Amino acid sequence: NLSLSKDTINAIQDIYNSDIRSIINFIQLNQNLDLNKWREKVLNNDIFENIHKKMGKEENDLYSYINDISLKFNIGIKSLIQRYFDYLIRNKKTLINKELLDLIKGITHCEDVKNEEILNYFCNNFREYFSNL
Repeated sequence: NLSLSKDTINAIQDIYNSDIRSIINFIQLNQNLDLNKWREKVLNNDIFENIHKKMGKEENDLYSYINDISLKFNIGIKSLIQRYFDYLIRNKKTLINKELLDLIKGITHCEDVKNEEILNYFCNNFREYFSNL
């Protein structure tokens, strides 16, 4: 009997783009993990909250943290940042305004840009934005 939070189920769905076979395989492979181990294996809101908290700290700390998360969960930098935006919009509604949406648009609509450049843009601009709140 699995006891997974709604956030965990949503995270697994997002990882596998609702491909039911992949979701079932992932759950079967990890069915014996306890809740803490599940949280380590699935990208969840705690990680996005940590990204958010690091906005006010040294840029390298945020840059390194995002790189580490990208490697740990095997997710591209742009996809990880887009998932963070989804987290912001769903969980930090009071922060959402036109200026923030313009910053988000600046990343989500860029094509053929290297991950390093996207990450630099994200770290610099979002750190500055949140430090001015």
